[in-house]
Amino acid sequence: MASNSVDVSTGLTVTFGTSGFSAQIVAIKPPGASVGWVDTTHMGTTVARTCLPKDLIEWGEIEMLCHLNPDTDPGTTFAGTGGTKTETITIAYFGPDDAAGATWAGTGFMTEYDPQEAEVDDKMTVRVKAKITGDITVTADT
Repeated sequence: MASNSVDVSTGLTVTFGTSGFSAQIVAIKPPGASVGWVDTTHMGTTVARTCLPKDLIEWGEIEMLCHLNPDTDPGTTFAGTGGTKTETITIAYFGPDDAAGATWAGTGFMTEYDPQEAEVDDKMTVRVKAKITGDITVTADT
């Protein structure tokens, strides 16, 4: 059963199963889900437009701000150079008292590796995005 407790993001990790991409995450926006709709309005409609929900959920992108490691070859961060580009991506949350928490896992692929502007005497960062394709499996905190 899902809890209603508040949690913090400390300890959160993201694992890319094939490429092995890893980074020190500074901020993350997990993927959202949306359902589209179909307009069913017709010439006999006289008061307001009508619509129906589509059957399929569309998962969005994972967006992360990470510390930039200049040794990372951006070309190898996209899984499957010369092969399949999708891989299992798992977001692991930490639960209360540093116990293992919930996980979100799905198939996806990296869509963006964008080093951010580097300023004098400040840390360097990179914006990373990955698109989810298919569904996400949520495993609840134990």
